[in-house]
Amino acid sequence: MREVVVDVTLTPDGRTTGPGGNADMGRVLPHAFDDGVREHLARITSTATTAPMGSVAVQLLRPDLVDMLTPVLVPEVLGGGRVLFEDVVLASSWHLVEHAAGASGVLVLIYRRRRVGGS
Repeated sequence: MREVVVDVTLTPDGRTTGPGGNADMGRVLPHAFDDGVREHLARITSTATTAPMGSVAVQLLRPDLVDMLTPVLVPEVLGGGRVLFEDVVLASSWHLVEHAAGASGVLVLIYRRRRVGGS
């Protein structure tokens, strides 16, 4: 059985990059590499058959191919840059199955998709 897990790092203002694009992640990366966060995500994604990141991950949300969504929320407001859901994404329902906090204030949220007629 396949399991697609999407890991995306974002800020409270919904940004996945800083104003300078992919190379502008200096304020975000220290939080994303918090030891507690890395260990937690490694455990969660170890059962995944596919774990896309970035724009590929968002593309998979459109046709309902993602089973688990693991946003990593960093405590930085970037005020510019790419927004996670810039394009239209189909409505979907998720439930929180786990969460963890890192020493820097970063949060890992683990959501599993609610399927029609299932969990």
